[in-house]
Amino acid sequence: MFKTKNTAFLLVIVLAVGGILGYTASHISVQPTLSSQEARIAQLTYAVTVLNSTIGYLQDYVRISNSTINILMETIEGLGALSTVKPGYIRSTLYSLSLQYPQEMNATVTGFIDASADEWSGRVTGTGPGYESFEATWISTFAPPSLEESLDAGMEPLKSYSIELSEKVQSTVQGHQALYQTYRITGESGGFNGALAVWYCDRSQLFVVFSVTTGSPFTVAVLNDYLSGLYCHLP
Repeated sequence: MFKTKNTAFLLVIVLAVGGILGYTASHISVQPTLSSQEARIAQLTYAVTVLNSTIGYLQDYVRISNSTINILMETIEGLGALSTVKPGYIRSTLYSLSLQYPQEMNATVTGFIDASADEWSGRVTGTGPGYESFEATWISTFAPPSLEESLDAGMEPLKSYSIELSEKVQSTVQGHQALYQTYRITGESGGFNGALAVWYCDRSQLFVVFSVTTGSPFTVAVLNDYLSGLYCHLP
């Protein structure tokens, strides 16, 4: 009976002491004694860790610096492009859209979705002598619409006239996929030519519709005169 009690008592003491030691060890930092070689290895390991961390910071800095340089170069290039105007033309910058048109034209800016134009939507229309005119419409959208469906919708009102349509042509405007179509409308007093082009700018998130009418038979050349100087974003 005594032996059993002593055994139980000793077990309680062991558990109690173990608990005390565990509690004390958790609150006291006990540093192991290292040999000089082990201490040297530990120092070198720490130095390598610091060096790798520093290299990582430097690489991040270089990436940020290169990105900043690229943005500055693109901005400089874009400002240079915007300052370039074809002889006999003037440039007008409207929010995210910048275009050039002949000096003799009268251009007006109006709203498209809202009462007045803004960075989300708008329209600029230019009229000149003869049949020469143009219209650029922009509307903000986060998802690119179907170019073919948009072109068909733009051409639909013209089909009430005596119209001859050419085939649709895929092209690019400022690096964006574009689709355009030329046409000729004839009437009792004569006829005129026109073209309609559509594209989506993923940089400015604008869907742009551009149309031109002209008395010239070289409709594509006239269209290119406008589009070559039209910017929906900085290059």
